[in-house]
Amino acid sequence: FRKTSAPKNEKLPIDFTLLDCKMEKGSKFNVEIDSGRTTWLYVVDGKGTVVGEKKKIPVSNFSSVGFSDTKGSITLESIENLHVIIGHSKPIKEPGIWGGETMGFPGVFLKDRK
Repeated sequence: FRKTSAPKNEKLPIDFTLLDCKMEKGSKFNVEIDSGRTTWLYVVDGKGTVVGEKKKIPVSNFSSVGFSDTKGSITLESIENLHVIIGHSKPIKEPGIWGGETMGFPGVFLKDRK
């Protein structure tokens, strides 16, 4: 996986972590997340399951899942090769907009990022 953060000497406006994960078929990946953080993931390609908040949720191409309080960790399990973007932050209390290429937050959409 690849972790993205702000350049040195620059501070992000919020405490935010972004992980770019590529998994081979049949693998598992556990992400430790502090309790109280909002977590979301977006499936770029592939098929698998995500376990968080005691729920096992199937995921596949272009699907997204959000957890309001991760309570420790989430686990990804790949059924096929899987490419997932995982983000977590302190709650920002902004409504999210989900689905396909319009996933994002007010004024920031993935389809606008080239």
